[in-house]
Amino acid sequence: MWLKLPIIQQNGKFSAETAWGNVANNIACLAKNNFPLYSHHLGRRKIQTPVLAGVIGAGLSIVPILGVVYLVVLLLKKDINTTSSAVNI
Repeated sequence: MWLKLPIIQQNGKFSAETAWGNVANNIACLAKNNFPLYSHHLGRRKIQTPVLAGVIGAGLSIVPILGVVYLVVLLLKKDINTTSSAVNI
């Protein structure tokens, strides 16, 4: 769904409800479209298979509340230990 500009006039009158409804819709669409990106980014730090995390995030973005819950679960999960070439001093 493409972003729509807020409509601030309806039937010749100012309608804050319509304007705020469109703003909220735009924010929800942006978040929904980016759930797979957020999931993959968090998956790189939190789990062994970040691509699978992105696919699951894309699937759960159909129902936005499930996508939000999934992102919260990923945020609360501990980071995985990665092997790095840095020397601990």
